[in-house]
Amino acid sequence: AGASPPRRRSRVGSGTSPKPTPGRTPKTTGSGPKSVRSVNSTQSGGGGRAPKPRAFFQGDEEEPGAGAGGGGEGAGGFAAATPGGTLQPRYLESAEIVPSAKPKAELQHVLRNLNNDEWPDVFHMLDSVRCLALHHAALMAGRHATEVCRAVLRVADNNLRSAVVKNAILCVGDLWDGLGAALDAEIPRAAAILLKRAADTSGFLQEQADVAIDSLIRNGSELRPLTAFMASASHRSATIRGKAALGIFRCLQHLGAGFANGDARALDGLLKCLAALLEDSASDARQCARLSIKQLLDARVVTRDKLGRFLDPSAMNRLESATAGATGFGVAGAGFGGSPRRGA
Repeated sequence: AGASPPRRRSRVGSGTSPKPTPGRTPKTTGSGPKSVRSVNSTQSGGGGRAPKPRAFFQGDEEEPGAGAGGGGEGAGGFAAATPGGTLQPRYLESAEIVPSAKPKAELQHVLRNLNNDEWPDVFHMLDSVRCLALHHAALMAGRHATEVCRAVLRVADNNLRSAVVKNAILCVGDLWDGLGAALDAEIPRAAAILLKRAADTSGFLQEQADVAIDSLIRNGSELRPLTAFMASASHRSATIRGKAALGIFRCLQHLGAGFANGDARALDGLLKCLAALLEDSASDARQCARLSIKQLLDARVVTRDKLGRFLDPSAMNRLESATAGATGFGVAGAGFGGSPRRGA
């Protein structure tokens, strides 16, 4: 008489779902980065504090990428969302990036996301690369440096989101500032991509590409950056030829009289390149070629007699007319971010 009634068994496939326990939220699995959609939906609908869009590693007390600005809200990767719930990218200055508390985990995070197509994940991966290049270069030495550099260059060249491309260009500059000669083999590829972006119609990307090119020139070994810019001096785009000619001039400024230590074949190749640029249809290319020749003459790397073997008499006369007087051109006004200016 006191027996309890038998329990009902739930039917499999009945279409009913168990009721959630009050006060508890279902757990999620996985440690990958949240997509921008999930972050936006939480920010716009929950009313609570938005989760950080960077990835966490299982077992880590802090997220990877904390070295790139600390990982806090607005520190790196994304600033606070707009009222509409859209995340706004925040670009870190190199001086803002501090060492990572877990550089090995940071490197693994980078390697896992090299071929990721989700743009928020790529954006954060680039911040992590910048942190590793500037503060943990020894960890990236060797195969990792080449693999990571090529992945970053692919993003800078092919990504369709300008925000991601800009961060990739910033990353290229930090890679060369941090790793220098370890990336010499990648200079031809990097120079071609940066020249393309420096010639972009968007000033948003052009300015950062100019800065990254200067980093390439400062940190590349010997004549490698110069040779890379010479290779683009015959590009079909007049704008890129002008930027390549400016790159040649900046390399010669950086090398100064030290270029005289290069071999004779390198000098002959340079003079042939400059002779062609003097006849270029692009005015920027012609102007930078004249500046480069003047730099070589002033540094006594080349004599007028030797120069005359590469230029026809009419080109030599035009060159002497252009460089006559005190300076001829405002060399101090030449630099990436704008064409060389004529002196007063």
